[in-house]
Amino acid sequence: MPERHSERDLQRALIQNMKRFLLELGRDFTFMGEEYPVQVGMRDFRLDPAVLSP
Repeated sequence: MPERHSERDLQRALIQNMKRFLLELGRDFTFMGEEYPVQVGMRDFRLDPAVLSP
């Protein structure tokens, strides 16, 4: 990653590395996506990134 980068570039690089890492861990973890929508009560939230484990 270049020394000068945007916040979005940093976010993309971190998520890409996280995806690779989770793939190495195997099937016990699931990457649900970037900015995964979740509703709690009457409020909407976005989890970024969303990772689930049994």
